[in-house]
Amino acid sequence: MRSLSIAIREWLLDKIRKSKFVAKTYCYLVVFYCENMAIERNCYEALTLLCNAMRRVPDLSVTNKCSLLAEKIIQDKCCSDGTMLPIEQNGLLTDFRKSHRYSVARGVFADEPEIDRLHLRHYRQASNAARQGNIIILKAPGSEVGEKGVMLLKYSPTFEQFPAIFDIASVTKEYRLVFEPSWYRNVESSLFLYSGLGITNVLQAAQNDDKVILESVTSSIRTVDLGSGDWIDIDEFCPTTNAKIYDVVMVASWAKFKRHKVLFKSLFELKKLGKALRVALIGYPMDMTKDDILDQAKEYHVDTFCEIFEQIPPSEVARITSASRMAVHLSKAEGTNKASYEALLCDVPLIIYKHNIGFRNNYINASTGVMADDNELAGAIEYVLANADSFSPRKWIVKQSGHKNATHKLNQALKEIALENGEPWTVDIVLKKNGPNFLYARDDDRMDLESAYYDLKTHLHK
Repeated sequence: MRSLSIAIREWLLDKIRKSKFVAKTYCYLVVFYCENMAIERNCYEALTLLCNAMRRVPDLSVTNKCSLLAEKIIQDKCCSDGTMLPIEQNGLLTDFRKSHRYSVARGVFADEPEIDRLHLRHYRQASNAARQGNIIILKAPGSEVGEKGVMLLKYSPTFEQFPAIFDIASVTKEYRLVFEPSWYRNVESSLFLYSGLGITNVLQAAQNDDKVILESVTSSIRTVDLGSGDWIDIDEFCPTTNAKIYDVVMVASWAKFKRHKVLFKSLFELKKLGKALRVALIGYPMDMTKDDILDQAKEYHVDTFCEIFEQIPPSEVARITSASRMAVHLSKAEGTNKASYEALLCDVPLIIYKHNIGFRNNYINASTGVMADDNELAGAIEYVLANADSFSPRKWIVKQSGHKNATHKLNQALKEIALENGEPWTVDIVLKKNGPNFLYARDDDRMDLESAYYDLKTHLHK
């Protein structure tokens, strides 16, 4: 049943993205429902519907009415005479606590031991001490009066879970929050729960759409040009071999939206031309299994080309990726896909679906790879194989991305905000990376900041 609902949802989203008429109809129905029913019931629930529409519809001109109504709700609930209210008077936060979404969010970590709840993580027996949860503290509140700490929240659902567990008004007195979202457009209703007079938090926004939309509404959010893919350890993901075993590597969960079928169809086209390629498929189960993936490959008679690796550690991902001539990323819509950055750091050129929503298209250039529509993929694979020596992806990407560059960029943005607000800034944030979840790059930093997590007990909702 769950796989059927996912399939229906993906079908509807595809129609919304492809057809302007369908997108307009969808937005009209959302606005009509919110104006006539949802706002009266719960403004936060209504704002969530509007934000979902703004995330799902690619054309910003189509979502204009959604944006205007969202802004009206935010103004009514978070402001007085155009001036933002203190966070204690944020009406959206009040509505959220009355909503079903609050109960669901609060229940996610409700049964976890306190230390795990403080990290927003699920308990694991014999867990690695380095394992972080969905929050990571990058800087403890300073000894200087008014020097705020820095706390980073990962994954879009976390933005709603955090205020269900912690008192935001209390936390934001000591910390500036940074949001690292999951999706390809990040106008989340939960971000406005953090709005309050004198508060400036930071959203990592790799796509310009996020900045455009968020700057058109009243919020306490400043954007910084970063995505989750920018936090890869450049020393862990690097070329490990010059020997090429695989022609193509695809690192993608076993999920329909990853579109493995597009690759298999292209492999079949190349097979008819007498070209049998060797392909590495790296992934883990989602709404499909590895057997489902193999069945798809068998449909196109290319299963013998493919070698499957399931739930392997990052070091193995790096080894197999390095041993490949190219990587492919075929999702139609996704956030800053981590596997694509990993491939570039391993000095492997990348083929991206031409109409992808979410990936930084300017990261695909003469040095890093090519973009291709579905019917162009076979030709693109041939082109990359024939022109392998013309690409130098690692040389290009290490100047733009990686955990060291990302830490520096975020630190500079946070320092500027602090100084603009008249706050002291005497200590920089520590180095962090994604692997794929939060990790401290240096274990000494993890141990130094351990006590800061225990101090979060004072901010828990009773």
